[in-house]
Amino acid sequence: MFKLTTGRKLRWLRKSVSAKKQKKREEDKISGLPDEVLVSILSLLSIEEAARTAVLARRWRKVWTFIPTLNFDASQALLALKERRRILGELDNKMLAVERDKYVDWVNLVLDAYQGSSIDEFRVQFDLDGNHRRDIDEWVDFAFKKKVKRLVMELQKHVRCVRHKKVYSFPPLCDTFKRLHYCRYLIALELNCVNISGDIVEYFIASCPSLRQLSVERSDSFVDLKVSGESLCLEYLKIAYCDNLESIYISAANLLSFEYFGKTIKITFTNVPKLVELSFRGRYPEYIIRHFPELSNFAFQLVTLNLFVLHLEEKVKRRKFPLLAHLKNFELRVYGSEFESLLTFAPLIEAAPSLVRFALDFYWYGKTVEKRKRKKIPKCLHYCLKEVELAGFVGQTIDMELAIYLLENAIALEKIIVDPLYLYQNGYPLLDEKLKEIPAIMKQVMKLKSEFSLGDRLILRNF
Repeated sequence: MFKLTTGRKLRWLRKSVSAKKQKKREEDKISGLPDEVLVSILSLLSIEEAARTAVLARRWRKVWTFIPTLNFDASQALLALKERRRILGELDNKMLAVERDKYVDWVNLVLDAYQGSSIDEFRVQFDLDGNHRRDIDEWVDFAFKKKVKRLVMELQKHVRCVRHKKVYSFPPLCDTFKRLHYCRYLIALELNCVNISGDIVEYFIASCPSLRQLSVERSDSFVDLKVSGESLCLEYLKIAYCDNLESIYISAANLLSFEYFGKTIKITFTNVPKLVELSFRGRYPEYIIRHFPELSNFAFQLVTLNLFVLHLEEKVKRRKFPLLAHLKNFELRVYGSEFESLLTFAPLIEAAPSLVRFALDFYWYGKTVEKRKRKKIPKCLHYCLKEVELAGFVGQTIDMELAIYLLENAIALEKIIVDPLYLYQNGYPLLDEKLKEIPAIMKQVMKLKSEFSLGDRLILRNF
């Protein structure tokens, strides 16, 4: 015999059923959203997370296959390989081969399932080489046929980019021409550890009317590059560590920013009326400092200048620089020793009367017990300089000179940031050797604070 349900139990049962119905209605509201909205939501997730939503309900099974961003970033797997190499002390080629195969299978499975008609971004980021040419060529072809807007290929090595004959080469020009119809959608092209010839790069520049950003790093196929055209939309150009590159010619009316990292080569600028940002790293910055007048035809329009100088010249005549009338942000990264002087850059700072921010990232090497006398501090008032950042500060003669120069001349200074860590040290635990140096560095910083009455204008970081 069934027992009669009491009134209390019946009310509880009704509430439970009602709650389940309410929860189901809420779930149905999400599932009932238009496809475009669901795709937009899933676009905020990684590919793996988006694919997992297929198990939620029948409505979700294929939604993820329409997401416009295909980001195959496997950086975490590379980090795991690096850690394994650190522990074992040698490269585990078998493990690397396994991870490569897994990565290729992952990309192929996703592309086989993909149903979207266009792609906003297609990113390949893992340690791959020419042995995977067939798969990578198909990925490139797939991306262009899907009207890709941003194509990023970082075939970086898990230790470093090692150049050898197996480095993947971008499809030859005859194959690239087949994609002419689709190239008009391309807005950004970024290639790292991918061999690509200057002819193909120039083809992309000429054939992609919407191309605004171009970056090529570590390509051995580069010899000469010509960036020129009356209708170019190109705004950002970066060329880095292309060892066989000999010259760059730039005539681009819409170019805003140019970065070059590498050896000293011939770089010719003509018709760059909008160029406001320059960044140089490697051996070229030393050349550009000696031959800065070569940039005089557009130096006055620069707003941001970023220099990474590997070697300071010990004996340098005081140079004259062209007027940098609009320069507001000067970032300097430099390697130096105690018997060199950062005051070498004082004339360059003085050439920028509108400078608002100066940032130094200093790496000190060649430490010695013997100290030199402090040089005479130049006098040149800066009426606009409001922010100074000194990273890698060691409190020795070499950087104390520069700090005093800035503090004596920056009459409108609002903030000075002092950090004993240089760029590559930030984010890592302090070593015992560095910890021992901190008190001595702090003592020098406190001298500056007292002498120049810095008060709350002084900001200490990583002390």
